[in-house]
Amino acid sequence: MNCCEANFPWERQTIQNMMNVADKLPKFGNSDISRSALYLLAQNSTPASARTEAIEKAEAGEVITHKQAKEYPPKFSLFV
Repeated sequence: MNCCEANFPWERQTIQNMMNVADKLPKFGNSDISRSALYLLAQNSTPASARTEAIEKAEAGEVITHKQAKEYPPKFSLFV
């Protein structure tokens, strides 16, 4: 049993998702982004520009849902 398993009641994937968010989205602040959307945006396959745009939209007051996060990369203006 490793340190995370011993100290946190979460699945290994949940812990990995949280670590990815901390690494890739350290400044998301109090933005209204759902947890599952954060996990998607923090994936290595998500372009940094997509993460930045999602955070900017959330900070401007837009609610970012899981469904929106799944659709973001192809719909971002930077990818059109």
